[in-house]
Amino acid sequence: MKTGLALLIVLAAFLSGRAQTLPNAGTEAGAGPLVSSDLSNQHVTSFAEDAFGQVWISTDRGLNKATIDSYHQYFSTGDSSSLSDNRIHQVYRDSRDRLWVATVNGVCRYNAQDGFDRIPVEGIEGECPNFSKTGKAPSS
Repeated sequence: MKTGLALLIVLAAFLSGRAQTLPNAGTEAGAGPLVSSDLSNQHVTSFAEDAFGQVWISTDRGLNKATIDSYHQYFSTGDSSSLSDNRIHQVYRDSRDRLWVATVNGVCRYNAQDGFDRIPVEGIEGECPNFSKTGKAPSS
């Protein structure tokens, strides 16, 4: 049931046609997520459901956590606890219920402080990380 509701939310957001890019949204260091009624970008690259039933939607301009009536938008701000880049390739939940985010500039893991830990991954310089190649996130 949760998965069906999550997919319905994603589909409704995608088809609403209201998605837009917000100029300068979430660009202040330490500002935390921006709350909006729209996705951060219309180009959805992937989505995943976390252990709490929240749907995370990655786009070409930021990461979105969908709630019943809004989107919490996460962006790269230059702060070490923010995403490593705004262009998100993939979001992934592993078998230990950790949420991983592959950006064009590195891998991040969502933490309990509503931020991200940047995880160094060797051997992927110049490549965008892709969890689907191995079906696994980094072992950190």
